[in-house]
Amino acid sequence: GKVSGELIRALPNLKLIHSNGAGFNFIDTKTAAERGIPVCNCAGMNGEAVAEQTLLLMLGVLITVHEAGHFFAARLCGIEVQEFAMGMGPALISKTNKKGTKFSLRLLPIGGFCQFYGEDEDTKDGQGFNDYPVWKRAVTVASGPAMNFVLAILIIVIYLSAWGLPTVVPRVA
Repeated sequence: GKVSGELIRALPNLKLIHSNGAGFNFIDTKTAAERGIPVCNCAGMNGEAVAEQTLLLMLGVLITVHEAGHFFAARLCGIEVQEFAMGMGPALISKTNKKGTKFSLRLLPIGGFCQFYGEDEDTKDGQGFNDYPVWKRAVTVASGPAMNFVLAILIIVIYLSAWGLPTVVPRVA
């Protein structure tokens, strides 16, 4: 069918106000204001910018949780962590705590790392990463991906608790 000129003129003013899982409800900003419905007019923000920022935020959370898994497992196993870094490249901000671990935020938001004492070289004091028993090293290495699974399960539980499973309820007329 044909779309009326009035609808075409109204399209730029339509804003998504609710998604109920089965479809989307749209309302024009004038009607929303009349009804007292808050509508986010993100001036200067296009969909691509929002998507990029959301992606960076999600990757940041995912990487932080992953690296925290390595970090806390190493601490529990007695392995010295020299640096806990978010991002790659030159450090923008860094701070060293009482235990000598350097925490840093780096320029490129494309990953992160935990640097363990003696990870890349042999140490003579017997305290390097490679001097610890295999099981401690395995727990430390496996804890990063394990934390990603824990995060995924947590997100699913929160989502299902908040919105539930979409269901179709049969109705007899």
